Amino acid sequence: MSVAPVPPSRPGPLAGAAALWREAVRLVALAGIFTVVCLGVRGLAWLAFGTALPELVVEAPVAAALTRLHRVWRRAEGRRRALVAAAVELGPDFRAIVGSFAAASRESLDIRANTEAFLDAVAEALAPVHQLVVVRRDGVLEALGARSVPDVQAHLRRGPTPEEVTIPLKVGDRFVGRLLLGPRSDGREYTEADLGLLDSLGQSLALSLRNAELFQELAGQERLRRELEIACDVQMGLLPKGVPDVPGASLAAHCVPAQEVGGDLYDFVQIDATRWGVLVGDVAGKGVPAALMMAVTLTLFRAIAPGIPSPASTLGRLNKLVHRNRPSNKTFVAAAYYIYDARDGSIVVANAGHPPPLVDGQPVPVKGLPLGINPKTVYKEVRFTLAPGSSLVVYSDGLEDVENPAGESLGHRRVANLFARLASRRADQAVTELQGALATFSGAALPSDDQTVAVLRRDPRPAAAPVSPGQAAVAPGTAGPAEPAPSAPGDPAGPAS
Repeated sequence: MSVAPVPPSRPGPLAGAAALWREAVRLVALAGIFTVVCLGVRGLAWLAFGTALPELVVEAPVAAALTRLHRVWRRAEGRRRALVAAAVELGPDFRAIVGSFAAASRESLDIRANTEAFLDAVAEALAPVHQLVVVRRDGVLEALGARSVPDVQAHLRRGPTPEEVTIPLKVGDRFVGRLLLGPRSDGREYTEADLGLLDSLGQSLALSLRNAELFQELAGQERLRRELEIACDVQMGLLPKGVPDVPGASLAAHCVPAQEVGGDLYDFVQIDATRWGVLVGDVAGKGVPAALMMAVTLTLFRAIAPGIPSPASTLGRLNKLVHRNRPSNKTFVAAAYYIYDARDGSIVVANAGHPPPLVDGQPVPVKGLPLGINPKTVYKEVRFTLAPGSSLVVYSDGLEDVENPAGESLGHRRVANLFARLASRRADQAVTELQGALATFSGAALPSDDQTVAVLRRDPRPAAAPVSPGQAAVAPGTAGPAEPAPSAPGDPAGPAS
């Protein structure tokens, strides 16, 4: 980076004596010319006319001509001195220096390079004994650039000396840094024009420093955004890629994090040939910490669930592992886990601080402490049979926290009524219609919490084929198979073995 060339500086201390000497030489030269001209004219007149000219006939015109010449000489010298004086008062071409540095600094976001170019401009224009550009970052003084300062840290600890000039570097009301200048190397004082130059250069440098900081902040935010996008992709990759094919039932699940990453989770596990487990969990908090704990919980669940046919036992073991691996005492995980048996539609469910599962909009009365709080917690189970055509829904509390434009939450009652209306839909249709209902309720508002839902619907019984009067449905002396009456989800059967 370069700046405009600087015109010659103020004359040295002998400039006044030299001017007086030139004036004396000029007067002696004029006296010599006067004498030579007068003697020459009188000599020519004597030779031509043989007589001497009267007094002042020669001297007066010569004196008048030389006087006029002297005046012209003095006016020219005066104009020259005025130009020199103006150049001395104005100093270097400040406008060119400021414009050149401002243009160059706008093209570069390198803080160090711009600071060095600034010091070069100040040195070329004013030639200070030393220079120091200081900024404050995180409450600590830091030197961005220094010239002829032997010990920068000692200088910063000592602070500005009385002979130094301090120029604040500001962008509007925002303090960016400070310039410390030592005395000028030629011994002259800093003029108002010098301080104006420093102020203009300082504003350009401050703006350059601020732009570079903003660029670094934006670059950091963009890098964080890309990292969060990658983390979101990784987290979504941890969730099941699809749903298992459960005979006689449809299964669907959906998860929407409130931020790029979240703490909600769901998973499916096959216990044996006829039983499948479904887990829905919610890590306390949001963002990256919750997402990390979500990944830990999901990994632990997948390690232990396949070998345990009891939801209560699975949550008990998972509770101990979460307590052992949680990053802080404030970390816990709410979860609900059930196992569905495709042979008869029976379900065994356990709950660890999660909203109660709903059967056709009715809550299943089972409770428990969230995972990770007390490693000695013993969880209970509820067993019931899901009637054909009925749906079991497990959801995270993010659904209840959805707000409409008026700030009113959806709440547990509305969620239960919504799932009661969706009970007749296939599982995937219910999830799709749920998303539409939530969008209609919330409008353009962004979710304030992670939202996860898992829906299991038992297929309805096929309609019975009509029997003709001449056909017997049951052979004489035998009884047909009795249809087991489904138990209501509100009738707990105690812990399942």
